Amino acid sequence: MSVQVQLRRDTLANVLANKGAVGEVFITTDTHGLFVQDGVTNGGFTPNGTSPARAATAIDASSVPHGGSIQFGCQEELLTALSGATKVSTITFPNPCIILGVSCRVTTAITGAASFNVGRTGGTANEFGNVAVAVNTTNAGILTGGIGQFSSVTVTLTAVGGNFTAGAVRIQLNYILLNPPTS
Repeated sequence: MSVQVQLRRDTLANVLANKGAVGEVFITTDTHGLFVQDGVTNGGFTPNGTSPARAATAIDASSVPHGGSIQFGCQEELLTALSGATKVSTITFPNPCIILGVSCRVTTAITGAASFNVGRTGGTANEFGNVAVAVNTTNAGILTGGIGQFSSVTVTLTAVGGNFTAGAVRIQLNYILLNPPTS
């Protein structure tokens, strides 16, 4: 006889508004997402470690005859121990997507650099702006019109006026996914 295991489940909105015990798994009943909890972060993390996978379906796929949909996505990462000329994220914009921007907040004051640029790895260094180094400095990093991205790409912070010697920045990747019809 097999053993049935059930995980906590609720709508995406309710999952993202709550936090579970460390290692607990939530399943969304409307989007069928999987979220691993850390006991601290509302919504938890997706299995690949991105912070709260706040992708919400903007159009109910059940109302579209052949299942196409559009989703807005957001991933977060805390970049710590800044040192040297650059720091590259481990999270990526998905392939393909429309990039809306990269927002950031300095969570620990940055030393060694006068400011820093935020850009796609391999792209323009300050594509998403130039940011001051004081704690709690924020930058929305909005792109006018969005950019079509057809490969997974990381984000690079580039020190300006010297190299990073310390500090931490939380980055937030914001994008749109266009999901083709399923039939």
